[in-house]
Amino acid sequence: METFNPGYCTIEGASLVSHAGESVDISTMINALIIQQSMGQLSYTVNIGVLDAVGLLHNFPIRGEEIVYLSLRSHDLQTKISLKLRLTAVENLVQQGEKTAYTIICVSTSSYDASLKNVITAFRNKSAGYCATQLFKKNYGKITKSNVAGTATVYKFDKDKERLFVAEETEGAMRVTIPDYAPGAAMNFLATKAYSRKSLSSMFRFFETIKGYFWVTDEWLLQEGKKAGAKALHYAPGTAVPLDPREQISITQSVEKLDSSSHINTMLDIDGGGYKNTVIEIDLTQHTKTVYSYDYLKSKRKYKGMGGQAPTKDGQKHSDDFIKKTFTADNGVNHFVIRDWAAPGFEAKAGMVPREDQFMPEIISNRIAYNYHLTNSSVTVNMKGRLDIQPGDIINLTVQEPDVSLSGKMNTRKSGLYLVFNTVHAIDNEQLNSSFSLVKYDWDKGYAG
Repeated sequence: METFNPGYCTIEGASLVSHAGESVDISTMINALIIQQSMGQLSYTVNIGVLDAVGLLHNFPIRGEEIVYLSLRSHDLQTKISLKLRLTAVENLVQQGEKTAYTIICVSTSSYDASLKNVITAFRNKSAGYCATQLFKKNYGKITKSNVAGTATVYKFDKDKERLFVAEETEGAMRVTIPDYAPGAAMNFLATKAYSRKSLSSMFRFFETIKGYFWVTDEWLLQEGKKAGAKALHYAPGTAVPLDPREQISITQSVEKLDSSSHINTMLDIDGGGYKNTVIEIDLTQHTKTVYSYDYLKSKRKYKGMGGQAPTKDGQKHSDDFIKKTFTADNGVNHFVIRDWAAPGFEAKAGMVPREDQFMPEIISNRIAYNYHLTNSSVTVNMKGRLDIQPGDIINLTVQEPDVSLSGKMNTRKSGLYLVFNTVHAIDNEQLNSSFSLVKYDWDKGYAG
């Protein structure tokens, strides 16, 4: 029986394959490894620290044309991952006697292949979700529909069934021209134009994790994450992480360090647009303007927190009276958009939409407010490695009060459900440590259970 060792992670396989098909095992040369993933990035990255005693750089040689195959296993939860990567750079060369230390920078092969392409195309009378799916198929690899998850369709890569592409459905039809963008930028461009009545914020994002690619809203991630079950983490200030193997579950859920973002920053609240923002649509042909205003006090009941709750007076950061007096049209965030019209005669075509940006005013206003309130209450946790936690997962974090007089009681402000935004998994001498950036609505309050 394998001895339980929290954070113990082994590199079970690591090899470089040249453009000509020649392979070399580098598993014994790796002394450090970092996997970085984020909902704010188009692709994940893997940095591999190598201590080279055989002169691979010159004798293999490494040319920047190599495929990297990497297999990892975290022993505590028996989590395994296998990655196929493209070497993109070699950096930080340091001579250490007869050995050379350097860092190999890698991305997934599908993201690398996509980065070599440019997208110049147009769609007519199609939804943003349809456009995104078609672009993905053409630039990232062949995919086949697997199943439906809520309001999204799940696809699997034909050549790698473990990898996914998930695309959420959108409302309306539009005209859109993509003027020479890289595929990732094109997917993000479509995300800014996507509208969903079921996901109020329409906060669509395109990002990659080791699981695959996601073109979805934060609300979809929340709903599906809760269906799958939130992953429990616990932080007790001043309490040592248990070492007894019999407390295995407790060990794998124990947070060693927790850092919070700024608790109060009223000036940032004013500038962020989460309480008051205005979209002004200019019609150049009619010389008119249409004003769309977002007001937190009028709209807050529409938004639901991680636990399904709307903002309450005791849960929100500022009182209703302060919000009413402080956040006004004079200091709110303003955005201007030009009302677009079709070419003459276009409107006469049955079933066609005359506007390219059909829902742009609604999208801008809701996205500003939603994203601000989501990212304005964040924490960063550090713990023994958890390879099973990735961006887009839902975490149920419990935080004990640091005050001795309140020992054992939960901090209701910091405890609750969070969305994982960034992850960093770092391996050093077979010890895996992880750092997670977690976000939740700033009005969320209460222990999630």
